[in-house]
Amino acid sequence: MIQLIGITATIYLVAHISNQRVHWLKRLQWPSSLYTGSILLLLGPQILNWLPETIFESYQSWPGILISFLFSGMILEPAASIKIKGRVIFSQGLYVWLIGFLQLALGYFVVSIWAAPNERLFANAIELSFLGGHGASSAFVEIAARLGFKPAADLAITAATISLIVGMSFGLLIVEFHRRFPNYGQTDNSDQHLEKKEDDTDKDQAKIQQISEQQQFTSFLVPIFPVFVSYLIVNGVALFVPSVKELPLFFFVIVVAY
Repeated sequence: MIQLIGITATIYLVAHISNQRVHWLKRLQWPSSLYTGSILLLLGPQILNWLPETIFESYQSWPGILISFLFSGMILEPAASIKIKGRVIFSQGLYVWLIGFLQLALGYFVVSIWAAPNERLFANAIELSFLGGHGASSAFVEIAARLGFKPAADLAITAATISLIVGMSFGLLIVEFHRRFPNYGQTDNSDQHLEKKEDDTDKDQAKIQQISEQQQFTSFLVPIFPVFVSYLIVNGVALFVPSVKELPLFFFVIVVAY
């Protein structure tokens, strides 16, 4: 794990510096993480084969873990009464669990009607990757492997990567178009709305500037706590029910963070 973190951090640092210093890369406005992935792909067994395949197999588990920190940070909020908070925890937690399991179960059921047994997971894997992304795809790797068809999970992660790149590219093209033609499709009402939006943006930026560096650093550390607690809960319950360990970690993070 330390080796993986070291390799990733070093390559990300190189990609981030290049993204900030190279003019044409900076103009693209692509995140440094995308360049990091591209460099890892170049160094991996697919092209130059400078990094062993075992490292990339370990990377497959990262999105399912990293998405837990994302959910943790999104859900954390100021304290409320226990009565209100209890209803929120139950309703939101149940909603996410139902969405996750029903999406997987319904997809497998529909595909199994017409597909051969060895291929029935492929269609649902693609659907899961485009709707859920890297986090959902990697979170269900263990389930796909237990059903005996891990290539479907690999396909889901690949499709999620394609959807990420395509979506981000088209989004940047739309942003660039409106930067060059700022008055395209605007009316008097839209001008007033744009002015109000700019005022709100200025206020938000002023609030951000008032936050100290220590507070910003603390805000990055706080989401780690629900993830750590969830990890302990999963491992504790797994001592009695081993199959719990195959569930996505973010299912538990959502409940703990609430």
